[in-house]
Amino acid sequence: MTKKTWLSCLILIAGVSLGMGAVQAQNLEDKVSQYTEENAKGYLQPFADALGAAMNSGLYHNAKISRLGFHFYLGLETMTALITEPQKSFSAKIYSGGASPTSIQAPTIFGSTEEVPVPGPGGTEDHFPGGMNLSMLPIAVPQLVLGSFAGTDLTLRWMEFELPEDIGRLKVSGWGIRHSLSQYLLLSPLDIAIGYYSQNFKIGDIVDAQASLVGLQGSVSGKVFVLYGGMGLESSSLNIAYTSEANEKIAFNLKGKNKTRVTLGMGMHFSGMLLHVDYNMGSQNVVALGIGIGN
Repeated sequence: MTKKTWLSCLILIAGVSLGMGAVQAQNLEDKVSQYTEENAKGYLQPFADALGAAMNSGLYHNAKISRLGFHFYLGLETMTALITEPQKSFSAKIYSGGASPTSIQAPTIFGSTEEVPVPGPGGTEDHFPGGMNLSMLPIAVPQLVLGSFAGTDLTLRWMEFELPEDIGRLKVSGWGIRHSLSQYLLLSPLDIAIGYYSQNFKIGDIVDAQASLVGLQGSVSGKVFVLYGGMGLESSSLNIAYTSEANEKIAFNLKGKNKTRVTLGMGMHFSGMLLHVDYNMGSQNVVALGIGIGN
């Protein structure tokens, strides 16, 4: 398979992956519009945790940066947040007149698709919406790495297109900069670098997420295989805006729970390509898989 064909495949896979995200976005808006702000926060908190952690993944596949000379990597990065059972339900509040609210277990956005009946005044019955019954949240984006100058390189992410059903535009973007530390260490058995990354994920006027990561990276490289890992500090936030079924405009911000992470990964060079996979451990675990051209 030629490099041109590989690139066409990468673009196609990214488009399909994000296109599936468009369908989920429409479902997300339909479901969350049934909630007031307090319960909507519980419904969407696991989404904020998973999306933020996924955005901060797949950003590097080694720590080797030459002091001078041109190098690049162009590929598709897929990041899949693994959803746990506790992330599939939350304690929803039920208000009845002036009485103190009671609680009921309801699905989060990742939970069961079954609606939960809620008793109303005068024997009426309402429903809390179901979730999407998901065990993982995948996102994908093209990534370009360019270097180097004085042991420093630049990472860029970008994808943008119009979504169906009048949702708006989906935009994924990000940048990062990292610097080699091993160039200052004589006879170091490891390549060591430090990096900072900033990411953004936006779906129309519904979802606007930001994430950032700073951390140390290390790797050992051979002719075919590379082993790499890292430790990082991270943050993320999710801004949600929608109109409820009662025609009330609601907007709020959620913070991702992931604050630290440890990354372990392996890459393999073959036929002019690089394939890498890593596992990211934190309060939200993520598997990242990338394939591309370069090093």
